Amino acid sequence: MLKKEQLVYQEFDVIDYQDCFVVKGEFEDIDDFAKVYFLSQPSWLSLISMGMFSKIGIEKAIKLSKFEENTCVGSWKIYVRDEKEIVFGDDMGFMEYRFFMMWVDTETIGVGTVVQFKGKFGKYYFDLVKLMHKNFVKKSLNSIDRVKEIYETDKI
Repeated sequence: MLKKEQLVYQEFDVIDYQDCFVVKGEFEDIDDFAKVYFLSQPSWLSLISMGMFSKIGIEKAIKLSKFEENTCVGSWKIYVRDEKEIVFGDDMGFMEYRFFMMWVDTETIGVGTVVQFKGKFGKYYFDLVKLMHKNFVKKSLNSIDRVKEIYETDKI
């Protein structure tokens, strides 16, 4: 379960879906992890999830955004952040999602998704998407060469 003090938890009044993974590896800070995460994605996954195909485009988006609030990396807007947590996401009209990265310590990062449906179509859409969602998240995390271990959890 997400902790109420986490930034991502404060994004929605109602959370209709959530998942959370623990990533073990070595990273300097949350910005280092975020940069490595985006640059490590297979091109097909970057295109599907963020609408970006080229590593050069992703590098440029990272450099321009500096992971600051109200900037974007591809289609992922940075809604809120602090020194330990970055909350990315999108409002698709029929549902909103947030994808968070949270610094726990030099060897532990929390990563997860929260979703809020806007009507029945959002629920039906996500019922189809969630069949693939966790696999995409795991694939994206496994693409990072500095990651030593990944496991799903209900708390960080």
